[in-house]
Amino acid sequence: MRVRVGINGFGRMGRLGFRAGWGREGFEVVQVNETACGADGSAHLLQFDSVHGTWGVACSAGNGVMQVGDRAVAHSRRPLSMASTGPPVTS
Repeated sequence: MRVRVGINGFGRMGRLGFRAGWGREGFEVVQVNETACGADGSAHLLQFDSVHGTWGVACSAGNGVMQVGDRAVAHSRRPLSMASTGPPVTS
């Protein structure tokens, strides 16, 4: 089963979570929400982190979409704009 993830907040922890999950079997980041900057800024910060260093995966952006490696990841500046693609998760 594939887990599709949206990251709401792309600060230090959001970017670290993105990097940690990248390339794992069955895990896919489909959207990032970040109010502080657009897709260009988020892609830049993902690739060039001042603490964790430069990430070896190419990151770029255009038209509200981050291109990370060979995958497109939706980007929004509106908090909580995740599109649901399945039943709600309950705890």
